[in-house]
Amino acid sequence: MNKIVLSILTLALLAVPVAAQNSVYLNPQHSSESYCNTTEVGVWVNAANLGSGQINLTYNPDCANVTKWTRNTTNFPMGGESHYAGREWITFMALDQLTGDYMVGTLTIHCVHEEECTTPLAFADGSKLFDEGGSEISAIWVDGTFECSEDSGDTEPPYTTGHDPAPDATDVPIETNIMVHVRDDRSGVDNDTIVMTVGGDAVIPAIVGDKSDYKLVHDHEIGYGQVVNVTIDASDLAGNAMHDAYSFTIESAPPENTVYLKPQHSSTRYCNTTEVEIWVNATNQGSGQINLTYDPGCANVTKWTRNTTNFPMGGESHYAGREWITFMALDQLTGDYMVGTLTIHCVHEEECTTPLAFADGSKLFDEGGSEILAIWVDGTFGCSDTIPPSVTNPTATPTSIVADGIQTAQLNVTATDPSGIGFVTVNLSAIGGSAVQAMEPSGGDTYSTDTTASVDTPPGTYCLYVNASDVFDNYDDTSVCIELELVKYAKGDLNHNGQVADSADVAMMLSASVGDIDATSEYDLNDNSQNADSADVAMMLSASVGDITL
Repeated sequence: MNKIVLSILTLALLAVPVAAQNSVYLNPQHSSESYCNTTEVGVWVNAANLGSGQINLTYNPDCANVTKWTRNTTNFPMGGESHYAGREWITFMALDQLTGDYMVGTLTIHCVHEEECTTPLAFADGSKLFDEGGSEISAIWVDGTFECSEDSGDTEPPYTTGHDPAPDATDVPIETNIMVHVRDDRSGVDNDTIVMTVGGDAVIPAIVGDKSDYKLVHDHEIGYGQVVNVTIDASDLAGNAMHDAYSFTIESAPPENTVYLKPQHSSTRYCNTTEVEIWVNATNQGSGQINLTYDPGCANVTKWTRNTTNFPMGGESHYAGREWITFMALDQLTGDYMVGTLTIHCVHEEECTTPLAFADGSKLFDEGGSEILAIWVDGTFGCSDTIPPSVTNPTATPTSIVADGIQTAQLNVTATDPSGIGFVTVNLSAIGGSAVQAMEPSGGDTYSTDTTASVDTPPGTYCLYVNASDVFDNYDDTSVCIELELVKYAKGDLNHNGQVADSADVAMMLSASVGDIDATSEYDLNDNSQNADSADVAMMLSASVGDITL
């Protein structure tokens, strides 16, 4: 009976999954992440009398890329790592021999393929463990896998932000445009799925931006007092769907027998002009006269354009800070009519605001010449800056570089603003740089910065968006991008001039072999993890005379 119980206990213990002693394994053994995102995988060793080790981990570089190795320096204070396309060479050493289960370090693995793929994470030839004396320890090497899945890590739908007009806004000017941003922080918004409705009808908005942030703008014909219902539907590239519904209310119609400005409150930047319309809503109107006053130290009316269709007769006299306007219809009019358009010029370099006031002498008359009692609604004009800088001429010189962290391209744009440029930045996060890399003045209105591309960046053409702000914090961060192509370099083309094993490449290899210049992984021509060793020098010399092809 006791033997039976003992046998059952023994089988139960054997069923518990533990790492075999003298084994190297991954935790998790099988990992996955969505396109353009990363996950961490630990490398563990369970061994007796462990002193050091070396790991040759291979994978498919078309599916994944190891972007970072972080060694456990507490247990393994000494070691190194060399990164190659599809291979990591890792060494580690303890100060004293170790027995037990220890994490060697952590791999950060990046999904680089837009479609689903799976790559082995394989411990290849050269992977070894050693005891404290340097003798090899026989070990089991447990391979793993990494899956690159289009939607494996993205379960969050897109979202809307930056609504203008804002949801539930009231007294919205009738001439407003509808603007909203559709954003997604993971796989990106699928542009083809964006659907916008206004008042229950599908509309086609103007769309600018990229998959992380699309800006929708729609100019819709809207009536006074109308409640405008807007819906936005969209999905991200992982198939997560969103729905947004909101509304806002347009301003009420002006009362009868009213003279007013449209827009009532206007503004523009220094040395620029804007247009303001004068409207009249009256019954049986025949003619009118307007005495409009303003501060000439802030603004100046440079032009008056009368609506000659409805008011074919009239005149205008311009004075400093005052416009005297007359207008007459051929027949009496009842309803809402535009009298004409004022062109107003901002003349003050600093911000200012002036009333646009209907002063004494402003009157409406019926067809017989009798005065019509009316409400005169004043407005304002602001001399300010609400317009972002103009950003043009995006260029990269050269237009393509190698993603090796060494070769450099100069990025340039032209940025202008009457108020002055506050800052210009470019988003380099897609190629391993800063999301707010400053671009400095480089002559005239040109702003420039130099950039490299990190070695983990996949080949392709990248759109690097520029953000320019003026001194009043008006900025534009989605309208202009600098295109930069990243390419792979050929083995043996050390100076990246497109020529393999030319005289310059030979000279660089020889200099690196004696320590005159740093030898990167490009100098390891035979892939033995030794950069610019004697075998690499021999291969470069043989290739330079055509004996071999690298």
